[in-house]
Amino acid sequence: MTRLTSKDIEGIPETIVQHDQDLRKIVGADLLDIAKLAAGFEGNLKVTFRNYRAKVVSITSGKGVIGGFAQAVVAILNHIGLDAEVASRPDVGGFAEALKDGYNIVFAADDEFFVGFNLRTPKYKRKWWYPSALAPKGYTYNFDATGRAYAAALEIKAGGLSGKPVALIGTGRVGSAAADFLCRKGAKVYLFDLVAEKTKALKDRYPESIFCCDSIVSCISKANLVLLAAPGRGFIPASLVNNERIFSAPAMPLGFTRSAWAKLRKESLIHDHLELGVAAMAADLVK
Repeated sequence: MTRLTSKDIEGIPETIVQHDQDLRKIVGADLLDIAKLAAGFEGNLKVTFRNYRAKVVSITSGKGVIGGFAQAVVAILNHIGLDAEVASRPDVGGFAEALKDGYNIVFAADDEFFVGFNLRTPKYKRKWWYPSALAPKGYTYNFDATGRAYAAALEIKAGGLSGKPVALIGTGRVGSAAADFLCRKGAKVYLFDLVAEKTKALKDRYPESIFCCDSIVSCISKANLVLLAAPGRGFIPASLVNNERIFSAPAMPLGFTRSAWAKLRKESLIHDHLELGVAAMAADLVK
């Protein structure tokens, strides 16, 4: 996962209610609705959450704990109706604490992975990653849940994706998960990534749905729905920003030039640092 900084997540516990209200204004759905769609959850998600309790375990390996990260995850989970708290001990001690205290969901993140585990239904597979269409019960990766969440938000915003062109920039782990979702929903996906092998792999998986482009400009020009999954700065010019084009953007940092930022309307951008991905992870774990 992209390593967040304390500044990135600063204030999430205090702003989560307002963020959800803003999300409903922009997308037409809140975190809970988007998470349900991203996970393919049927039924009352908030009622289902009442049967679970979650621990968020800090991990000290690598570059160490990001200040406020566990607290931000807890705030998001509590907001969507999942009882959660930060484990008092990090690492293995935190997992042991969750088991001892009867918690049935654990979230933990290191420098590369942010993973959720359902300890009640551990149906694990050997592969370290899976196509989102085959996501098993028992665990979820943040990159997979995040890709699907931003694609789901775009679907709600657009009033459906079937037959509609969508530009997807970036085919890493988040972008690939988004591509799976978009193609299953019937979108025509115009794809660009600097690594040709990645675009070819997705084209081979969805030959009827994916169309490879030779530049970012040509890709985005083909659609008013854009899923921006490539981190970077200054590669989206102001000429690609207009009142009709919607950017659903899990990437960090975002690639807009200064003039593009000045032109971009608030209601044309779906973006946060943590909230959508965490909500989708929670829905994955209880479906």
